[in-house]
Amino acid sequence: MNIRREINESVDKQKLFMLSMAYLCSDKDLLWQNKIYGWKCNINTNDNVVKDRLKFLEIQNSEDLKQKIDWFLNTGFRKDFNEKMYFLKGFSSKDRKDHINSLSEDDEQYKKLFIVEYYMNKLPLSTITAYDYSWCCYLYFAGNALGYISDNETWLLVKEVSQNIQKAYSGWEYYVTSYAAGAQFHALDTAFNFIKKNSKFFERYFLSPKSPANRIEWEIEL
Repeated sequence: MNIRREINESVDKQKLFMLSMAYLCSDKDLLWQNKIYGWKCNINTNDNVVKDRLKFLEIQNSEDLKQKIDWFLNTGFRKDFNEKMYFLKGFSSKDRKDHINSLSEDDEQYKKLFIVEYYMNKLPLSTITAYDYSWCCYLYFAGNALGYISDNETWLLVKEVSQNIQKAYSGWEYYVTSYAAGAQFHALDTAFNFIKKNSKFFERYFLSPKSPANRIEWEIEL
């Protein structure tokens, strides 16, 4: 199975939903991808692109892939995010900001706490689980494209993770917002470059009648 998929009526909505769970991980420049494919290509299938995305996660072989999937499923970036969120909740709003501002802006802890403080009251209880689980879905499809995982096994694995994403969020907006927060946390992006870079893409994601968010019910039974 090639991981390039057409988002059209020839693909059943269940599979379209599952492919959409991997979409945000598929390319560094989401707007460019959307302009090129116009919602028609869910995951860029070029082997070099897949390998580049795996390199981004320091994955070089099938064993690395398995270990990274296990990490995203069981730990992920959400563990660190949540620990810092609970730490900050022990402070008043003013004391939180004072503590963060007492750190050097070049300090990794400053960057993480800055992002967590910004999002901590904007996300549902599942916080950035969307980011971790979306990468699981992408890595399953990537593993399939590289011959590590069979077709049937890929769909079964992605289905299970997609169902967990459905349970964790109440709709597309919460899912995408939580993914974006996770992407920023991973990149230590205190300048909100991920949001700025992809602002037009996210606008289209929610406004375009052809986007997955407007074509598939979040509660669809998989």
